[in-house]
Amino acid sequence: MKIQTRRWSNRHSHIRTGDMQKRVIGSSNLYDNVLCKGNLPESVDRAERFLAYKSEVIGNKPQFKPYLGIMMTKDLTPAVIEEAFDCGAEFLATIFRSASTGSDTGIDIDEVEKYYPHYAIARRRKKPTLWHMERPYRNGKPIPLLYQEEEAVPDAEKIRRDLPGLLMSIEHVSTLAMINFVESARDVIGTLTTHHALGTYDWVCDEKGNIINYLFYCKPILKRERDRHAVEGRMTSGNYTKWRKGTDSAPHFKTRFEGLPGIFMPDIVDMALTTQVFEKRGCLGNLEGFVSVSPTDIEFYGWDFANDFITLVKEEWIAPKEINGVVPFMAGQKLSWKVAI
Repeated sequence: MKIQTRRWSNRHSHIRTGDMQKRVIGSSNLYDNVLCKGNLPESVDRAERFLAYKSEVIGNKPQFKPYLGIMMTKDLTPAVIEEAFDCGAEFLATIFRSASTGSDTGIDIDEVEKYYPHYAIARRRKKPTLWHMERPYRNGKPIPLLYQEEEAVPDAEKIRRDLPGLLMSIEHVSTLAMINFVESARDVIGTLTTHHALGTYDWVCDEKGNIINYLFYCKPILKRERDRHAVEGRMTSGNYTKWRKGTDSAPHFKTRFEGLPGIFMPDIVDMALTTQVFEKRGCLGNLEGFVSVSPTDIEFYGWDFANDFITLVKEEWIAPKEINGVVPFMAGQKLSWKVAI
Protein backbone atom coordinates (compact mmCIF):
# COMPACT_ATOMS: atom_id res chain seq x y z
CA MET A 1 0.00 0.00 0.00
CA LYS A 2 1.23 3.50 -0.79
CA ILE A 3 -0.11 7.05 -0.69
CA GLN A 4 1.10 10.26 -2.28
CA THR A 5 0.62 13.81 -1.01
CA ARG A 6 1.90 17.20 -1.94
CA ARG A 7 5.12 17.94 -0.08
CA TRP A 8 4.48 18.64 3.59
CA SER A 9 5.19 21.88 5.49
CA ASN A 10 6.14 22.31 9.14
CA ARG A 11 4.65 25.30 10.92
CA HIS A 12 6.65 25.01 14.15
CA SER A 13 10.24 23.86 14.54
CA HIS A 14 13.38 24.70 16.47
CA ILE A 15 16.42 24.08 14.29
CA ARG A 16 18.66 25.70 16.90
CA THR A 17 22.00 27.33 16.11
CA GLY A 18 25.69 26.48 15.88
CA ASP A 19 26.76 22.84 15.96
CA MET A 20 23.28 21.60 16.78
CA GLN A 21 21.82 23.27 13.73
CA LYS A 22 24.46 21.69 11.51
CA ARG A 23 23.53 18.29 12.94
CA VAL A 24 19.74 18.52 12.58
CA ILE A 25 18.95 20.88 9.71
CA GLY A 26 19.10 18.06 7.17
CA SER A 27 16.37 16.25 9.11
CA SER A 28 13.86 18.85 7.89
CA ASN A 29 14.77 18.66 4.21
CA LEU A 30 11.73 16.61 3.22
CA TYR A 31 9.47 19.55 4.08
CA ASP A 32 8.57 22.39 1.72
CA ASN A 33 8.32 25.26 4.24
CA VAL A 34 9.70 25.17 7.80
CA LEU A 35 8.83 27.82 10.37
CA CYS A 36 11.95 28.19 12.52
CA LYS A 37 11.59 29.70 15.99
CA GLY A 38 14.22 32.07 17.33
CA ASN A 39 14.32 31.29 21.08
CA LEU A 40 18.08 30.80 20.98
CA PRO A 41 20.59 31.41 23.80
CA GLU A 42 20.54 34.98 22.49
CA SER A 43 16.94 35.57 21.44
CA VAL A 44 16.32 36.68 17.88
CA ASP A 45 14.69 39.94 18.91
CA ARG A 46 16.56 42.52 16.82
CA ALA A 47 16.80 43.16 13.10
CA GLU A 48 20.53 42.45 13.13
CA ARG A 49 20.01 39.16 15.00
CA PHE A 50 17.29 38.19 12.57
CA LEU A 51 19.57 38.84 9.62
CA ALA A 52 22.43 36.93 11.28
CA TYR A 53 20.18 33.95 11.98
CA LYS A 54 18.79 33.99 8.46
CA SER A 55 22.34 34.01 7.12
CA GLU A 56 23.29 31.07 9.34
CA VAL A 57 20.29 29.00 8.26
CA ILE A 58 20.81 29.70 4.56
CA GLY A 59 24.52 29.02 4.96
CA ASN A 60 23.71 25.47 6.05
CA LYS A 61 21.99 24.95 2.67
CA PRO A 62 18.55 23.68 3.65
CA GLN A 63 16.45 22.05 0.96
CA PHE A 64 13.34 23.56 2.55
CA LYS A 65 12.17 27.18 2.51
CA PRO A 66 12.94 28.67 5.96
CA TYR A 67 10.30 30.97 7.43
CA LEU A 68 11.91 33.19 10.06
CA GLY A 69 10.72 35.89 12.44
CA ILE A 70 11.50 37.54 15.75
CA MET A 71 10.77 36.79 19.39
CA MET A 72 8.80 39.01 21.74
CA THR A 73 11.10 39.89 24.65
CA LYS A 74 10.77 42.37 27.48
CA ASP A 75 13.35 44.71 25.89
CA LEU A 76 11.71 44.77 22.47
CA THR A 77 10.37 48.14 21.30
CA PRO A 78 7.81 48.96 18.62
CA ALA A 79 10.51 50.67 16.56
CA VAL A 80 12.63 47.50 16.61
CA ILE A 81 9.66 45.41 15.49
CA GLU A 82 9.09 47.75 12.55
CA GLU A 83 12.78 47.52 11.63
CA ALA A 84 12.78 43.73 11.83
CA PHE A 85 9.68 43.47 9.63
CA ASP A 86 11.32 45.86 7.15
CA CYS A 87 14.33 43.51 7.07
CA GLY A 88 12.15 40.53 6.19
CA ALA A 89 11.02 39.05 9.54
CA GLU A 90 7.80 37.15 8.86
CA PHE A 91 6.24 36.75 12.31
CA LEU A 92 6.30 37.81 15.96
CA ALA A 93 6.51 34.89 18.40
CA THR A 94 5.76 34.90 22.12
CA ILE A 95 6.96 32.42 24.71
CA PHE A 96 6.06 33.80 28.12
CA ARG A 97 8.77 33.99 30.73
CA SER A 98 9.43 30.61 32.40
CA ALA A 99 7.13 28.77 29.98
CA SER A 100 9.79 26.90 28.00
CA THR A 101 13.39 26.71 26.83
CA GLY A 102 14.91 30.08 25.94
CA SER A 103 12.13 32.10 27.60
CA ASP A 104 14.22 33.86 30.26
CA THR A 105 13.96 37.15 28.36
CA GLY A 106 10.29 36.65 27.51
CA ILE A 107 7.53 38.92 28.71
CA ASP A 108 5.53 38.09 31.82
CA ILE A 109 2.10 36.66 31.06
CA ASP A 110 0.60 39.01 33.65
CA GLU A 111 2.08 42.03 31.85
CA VAL A 112 1.07 41.24 28.29
CA GLU A 113 -1.18 44.33 28.11
CA LYS A 114 1.90 46.55 28.34
CA TYR A 115 2.98 45.13 25.00
CA TYR A 116 -0.26 45.58 23.09
CA PRO A 117 1.32 48.44 21.03
CA HIS A 118 3.94 45.91 19.87
CA TYR A 119 1.32 43.42 18.73
CA ALA A 120 -0.65 46.23 17.08
CA ILE A 121 2.26 46.64 14.64
CA ALA A 122 1.98 43.00 13.64
CA ARG A 123 -1.77 43.47 13.22
CA ARG A 124 -1.33 46.54 11.03
CA ARG A 125 1.27 44.82 8.89
CA LYS A 126 -0.74 41.59 8.73
CA LYS A 127 2.08 39.53 10.25
CA PRO A 128 1.20 36.35 12.15
CA THR A 129 1.71 36.26 15.89
CA LEU A 130 2.66 32.88 17.34
CA TRP A 131 1.86 32.03 20.95
CA HIS A 132 3.19 29.38 23.33
CA MET A 133 0.04 29.72 25.40
CA GLU A 134 0.84 28.36 28.86
CA ARG A 135 0.57 30.07 32.22
CA PRO A 136 3.57 28.95 34.33
CA TYR A 137 2.43 30.59 37.57
CA ARG A 138 -0.38 32.48 39.25
CA ASN A 139 0.07 34.92 42.13
CA GLY A 140 3.72 33.91 42.29
CA LYS A 141 2.98 30.20 42.74
CA PRO A 142 3.97 27.66 40.07
CA ILE A 143 1.22 25.80 38.24
CA PRO A 144 1.82 22.08 37.64
CA LEU A 145 2.86 21.32 34.05
CA LEU A 146 -0.28 19.29 33.42
CA TYR A 147 -2.52 22.34 33.92
CA GLN A 148 -0.49 25.23 32.49
CA GLU A 149 -2.21 25.29 29.10
CA GLU A 150 -5.74 25.11 30.50
CA GLU A 151 -4.89 27.92 32.92
CA ALA A 152 -3.86 30.11 29.98
CA VAL A 153 -7.20 29.89 28.17
CA PRO A 154 -8.61 33.03 29.87
CA ASP A 155 -5.41 34.88 28.91
CA ALA A 156 -5.85 33.83 25.28
CA GLU A 157 -9.50 34.90 25.36
CA LYS A 158 -8.55 38.34 26.74
CA ILE A 159 -5.86 38.93 24.12
CA ARG A 160 -8.35 37.95 21.41
CA ARG A 161 -10.94 40.41 22.77
CA ASP A 162 -8.48 43.24 23.27
CA LEU A 163 -6.73 42.93 19.90
CA PRO A 164 -9.44 42.10 17.33
CA GLY A 165 -8.06 41.34 13.90
CA LEU A 166 -4.69 40.15 15.18
CA LEU A 167 -3.58 37.01 13.34
CA MET A 168 -2.92 34.46 16.08
CA SER A 169 -1.55 30.93 15.96
CA ILE A 170 -1.79 29.04 19.23
CA GLU A 171 1.12 26.65 18.93
CA HIS A 172 1.23 22.95 19.83
CA VAL A 173 -2.30 22.89 21.27
CA SER A 174 -2.50 19.97 23.69
CA THR A 175 -5.76 20.26 25.64
CA LEU A 176 -9.46 20.09 24.88
CA ALA A 177 -9.90 23.45 26.63
CA MET A 178 -7.51 25.26 24.27
CA ILE A 179 -8.97 23.41 21.29
CA ASN A 180 -12.37 24.83 22.19
CA PHE A 181 -10.90 28.35 22.36
CA VAL A 182 -9.25 28.09 18.94
CA GLU A 183 -12.41 26.76 17.33
CA SER A 184 -14.51 29.58 18.80
CA ALA A 185 -12.18 32.50 18.01
CA ARG A 186 -11.99 34.52 14.82
CA ASP A 187 -8.57 35.05 13.19
CA VAL A 188 -7.10 32.28 15.35
CA ILE A 189 -5.63 29.00 14.12
CA GLY A 190 -3.80 26.27 16.03
CA THR A 191 -0.91 23.96 15.28
CA LEU A 192 -1.06 20.36 16.43
CA THR A 193 1.84 17.97 17.01
CA THR A 194 1.78 14.25 16.40
CA HIS A 195 3.34 13.43 19.77
CA HIS A 196 0.39 15.06 21.56
CA ALA A 197 -1.91 12.78 19.54
CA LEU A 198 0.08 9.68 20.50
CA GLY A 199 1.02 9.91 24.15
CA THR A 200 -0.28 10.82 27.59
CA TYR A 201 1.12 12.24 30.80
CA ASP A 202 1.98 8.82 32.20
CA TRP A 203 4.46 8.35 29.35
CA VAL A 204 6.49 11.16 30.93
CA CYS A 205 5.75 11.47 34.65
CA ASP A 206 4.89 9.24 37.58
CA GLU A 207 1.98 9.81 39.97
CA LYS A 208 4.04 12.33 41.97
CA GLY A 209 4.90 14.38 38.90
CA ASN A 210 8.50 13.19 38.66
CA ILE A 211 9.82 12.88 35.11
CA ILE A 212 10.48 9.24 34.31
CA ASN A 213 11.16 9.46 30.57
CA TYR A 214 13.01 12.50 29.28
CA LEU A 215 12.77 11.36 25.66
CA PHE A 216 9.02 12.13 25.82
CA TYR A 217 9.42 15.29 27.92
CA CYS A 218 8.27 18.44 26.14
CA LYS A 219 6.38 21.65 26.82
CA PRO A 220 3.44 21.61 26.68
CA ILE A 221 3.74 18.28 28.42
CA LEU A 222 1.71 15.30 27.17
CA LYS A 223 -1.76 15.45 28.70
CA ARG A 224 -4.67 13.23 29.76
CA GLU A 225 -6.41 10.71 27.53
CA ARG A 226 -9.35 13.00 26.78
CA ASP A 227 -6.91 15.66 25.57
CA ARG A 228 -4.89 13.20 23.48
CA HIS A 229 -8.12 11.95 21.91
CA ALA A 230 -9.20 15.53 21.14
CA VAL A 231 -5.88 16.37 19.47
CA GLU A 232 -6.02 13.18 17.42
CA GLY A 233 -9.57 13.96 16.38
CA ARG A 234 -8.82 17.52 15.25
CA MET A 235 -5.72 16.43 13.35
CA THR A 236 -7.74 14.03 11.26
CA SER A 237 -11.00 16.00 11.15
CA GLY A 238 -10.66 17.78 7.82
CA ASN A 239 -11.20 21.20 9.50
CA TYR A 240 -8.01 22.71 8.15
CA THR A 241 -9.12 26.32 8.23
CA LYS A 242 -8.34 25.97 11.95
CA TRP A 243 -5.82 23.16 12.39
CA ARG A 244 -2.38 22.97 10.82
CA LYS A 245 0.65 20.69 11.10
CA GLY A 246 3.62 21.59 13.31
CA THR A 247 6.20 19.24 14.80
CA ASP A 248 7.66 21.41 17.59
CA SER A 249 10.91 19.51 16.96
CA ALA A 250 13.25 20.86 19.63
CA PRO A 251 16.49 18.85 19.86
CA HIS A 252 18.89 18.82 22.79
CA PHE A 253 22.16 17.05 23.32
CA LYS A 254 21.84 14.06 25.68
CA THR A 255 18.14 14.73 26.20
CA ARG A 256 17.57 11.73 28.44
CA PHE A 257 20.22 12.90 30.91
CA GLU A 258 19.92 16.67 30.91
CA GLY A 259 16.17 16.81 31.50
CA LEU A 260 15.53 19.76 29.21
CA PRO A 261 12.06 19.90 27.64
CA GLY A 262 11.97 19.27 23.93
CA ILE A 263 11.93 16.29 21.61
CA PHE A 264 13.73 15.84 18.30
CA MET A 265 11.23 14.94 15.57
CA PRO A 266 13.07 14.37 12.27
CA ASP A 267 11.05 14.45 9.08
CA ILE A 268 11.24 10.70 8.38
CA VAL A 269 9.88 9.88 11.85
CA ASP A 270 7.26 12.61 11.85
CA MET A 271 5.90 11.59 8.47
CA ALA A 272 5.67 7.94 9.48
CA LEU A 273 3.97 8.62 12.82
CA THR A 274 1.54 11.20 11.43
CA THR A 275 0.46 8.82 8.68
CA GLN A 276 -0.07 6.10 11.32
CA VAL A 277 -2.43 8.43 13.22
CA PHE A 278 -4.51 9.07 10.10
CA GLU A 279 -4.57 5.38 9.22
CA LYS A 280 -5.72 4.47 12.73
CA ARG A 281 -8.64 6.90 12.39
CA GLY A 282 -9.48 5.71 8.87
CA CYS A 283 -8.78 9.21 7.55
CA LEU A 284 -5.87 8.83 5.13
CA GLY A 285 -7.85 10.88 2.63
CA ASN A 286 -7.53 13.89 4.97
CA LEU A 287 -3.76 13.62 5.41
CA GLU A 288 -2.73 16.01 2.63
CA GLY A 289 -5.15 18.68 3.85
CA PHE A 290 -3.50 18.76 7.25
CA VAL A 291 0.18 18.51 6.34
CA SER A 292 0.52 20.31 3.00
CA VAL A 293 -0.02 23.99 2.20
CA SER A 294 -3.71 24.91 2.19
CA PRO A 295 -5.62 28.13 1.46
CA THR A 296 -5.32 28.91 5.18
CA ASP A 297 -1.52 28.83 4.91
CA ILE A 298 -1.60 31.08 1.86
CA GLU A 299 -3.66 33.64 3.77
CA PHE A 300 -1.95 33.28 7.16
CA TYR A 301 1.73 32.70 6.30
CA GLY A 302 1.88 33.82 2.68
CA TRP A 303 3.02 30.36 1.54
CA ASP A 304 2.11 28.81 -1.79
CA PHE A 305 1.19 25.30 -2.84
CA ALA A 306 4.01 22.78 -3.24
CA ASN A 307 4.87 21.68 -6.75
CA ASP A 308 6.25 18.26 -5.83
CA PHE A 309 5.11 15.23 -3.88
CA ILE A 310 5.93 12.85 -1.04
CA THR A 311 5.24 9.11 -1.31
CA LEU A 312 4.68 7.00 1.78
CA VAL A 313 4.56 3.22 1.74
CA LYS A 314 3.09 0.79 4.26
CA GLU A 315 6.32 -0.86 5.38
CA GLU A 316 7.76 -1.64 8.80
CA TRP A 317 11.10 -0.16 9.79
CA ILE A 318 12.94 0.85 12.96
CA ALA A 319 13.31 4.51 13.86
CA PRO A 320 17.00 5.46 14.17
CA LYS A 321 18.50 5.38 17.65
CA GLU A 322 20.30 8.60 16.87
CA ILE A 323 20.88 11.01 14.00
CA ASN A 324 24.24 12.77 14.01
CA GLY A 325 24.47 12.17 17.73
CA VAL A 326 20.97 13.46 18.57
CA VAL A 327 18.31 11.04 19.88
CA PRO A 328 14.99 11.31 18.01
CA PHE A 329 11.46 10.68 19.22
CA MET A 330 10.58 6.96 19.17
CA ALA A 331 14.25 6.00 18.84
CA GLY A 332 14.60 2.28 18.16
CA GLN A 333 10.83 1.74 17.91
CA LYS A 334 9.03 -0.06 15.09
CA LEU A 335 7.06 2.20 12.74
CA SER A 336 4.58 1.01 10.16
CA TRP A 337 4.84 3.67 7.43
CA LYS A 338 7.97 4.81 5.62
CA VAL A 339 8.87 7.69 3.32
CA ALA A 340 9.89 6.45 -0.11
CA ILE A 341 13.11 8.39 -0.68
